[in-house]
Amino acid sequence: MEIPNKTTGNSLTATEFNQLPDELENLITEESLTPSNADSTQVSQALANKAGTGNFYTDSGSVNTYVLSASATNKSPSEYRTGMQVRFIPANDNTGHSTVNVAALGVKDIVNSAQGIISGAVTLEYNGTEFDVVASGLRQKGMPSTYIRAVQKGSAFSIAALNDAAIAVMDIETIAIIDDSVKNLQRYVYDGITFATEGSSLNISGILNPGIAGLTATRVVIADGNAQTLQVYVYSTGGGTWSTLGSSLSVPGMTQPSVAALSDTDFVVVDGGNDDLQAYTFDGATISTLGSSQSITSMVNPSVSALNGTDVVVADGDKGASGYVRPWRLVNSSSWTAIAASTGTGAFSPADTSISALNSTDIALFDSADSVIRFLRTDFAAGSIDFKVVASPDVSALGISFLVAFSSKELLIYDNSANELLVFEYVTSDVDPINPKLI
Repeated sequence: MEIPNKTTGNSLTATEFNQLPDELENLITEESLTPSNADSTQVSQALANKAGTGNFYTDSGSVNTYVLSASATNKSPSEYRTGMQVRFIPANDNTGHSTVNVAALGVKDIVNSAQGIISGAVTLEYNGTEFDVVASGLRQKGMPSTYIRAVQKGSAFSIAALNDAAIAVMDIETIAIIDDSVKNLQRYVYDGITFATEGSSLNISGILNPGIAGLTATRVVIADGNAQTLQVYVYSTGGGTWSTLGSSLSVPGMTQPSVAALSDTDFVVVDGGNDDLQAYTFDGATISTLGSSQSITSMVNPSVSALNGTDVVVADGDKGASGYVRPWRLVNSSSWTAIAASTGTGAFSPADTSISALNSTDIALFDSADSVIRFLRTDFAAGSIDFKVVASPDVSALGISFLVAFSSKELLIYDNSANELLVFEYVTSDVDPINPKLI
């Protein structure tokens, strides 16, 4: 056998013979191993290291432009080949259509990068023309994929005609609803198919523009925009009745409240009457303020939802033509600080903003102006909120007045045109069912 510049004829010259141990030694030392005649497994160790990290690259590119170089211990490929995989950690999350250049072999498109997130530990695979995203670290959390379609789960549940309904999730199968038409506080149980009333209702006379949040499986706090008070109510699972718990707190000027629970004792209220965001705590008998309030000027029917025990997100339809969404953090139970810049969400109606956190980063927002449920993702590191998912459920036929996350994959919606409660489970996919290769 003859390999030009490697072997000559059927025998090896002295130089050619010495190349073999030299290459083996290079393989060993490239993997930071010290050649030793006492260890006969060093070649296999080096090969195992190569197999584990051989396709890992370092990114030195900019946003949406990934420039990948082989690590010091690995060799660069000589050409793009179908099935070739590259792994890297992006220097920047993408914000739109992206490209990659591997080992200076040339710029290639990344399929569907305009609709997805490229972040965390990323694996790309070359399909002969361009690269597909095989895995992206951030896709393993929250809303994991690019495309969303809504699927109604179970059957609709008819309910009395309500006005300004507010819904609180008490546990994974129980909700409470209060509104300013029927003015009844009622508990409902979900069996995975439909809802059923539980126990008797409690009439709260005169209540207007209510806000409600579930503190525990048996307790809710209600903000009354007419009486301008906060009151905790408790449900007796044995007797099936509601009653007040402790004393109410007067909040003068509160006329457009929205409430979100931070814990089983703490909650926040954002109010379009006082134009502020305020945290409160309940000790089992009395409600008191927690730290100072945050002024948010000129709000109209705002909505608030808790991302975790200290962070909330506020939607306000009266911040210019596009409205806005902005997250805030309660620091040391004392004061509020903005943790990301506000973002416009498209023109949405000041009369009907409804927002709910799906998890600690992802948010569902209903826009009554164009009947769209938008999905957003907070990026605290970058200090922004991004539209990471472009496809939304088609809810144009519904007269939604309120939505709330029932779980990280389910939205509970009150349709005030049909007077029904519906649960939508959203299904995610990396493939656009209409344009499978939309870039």
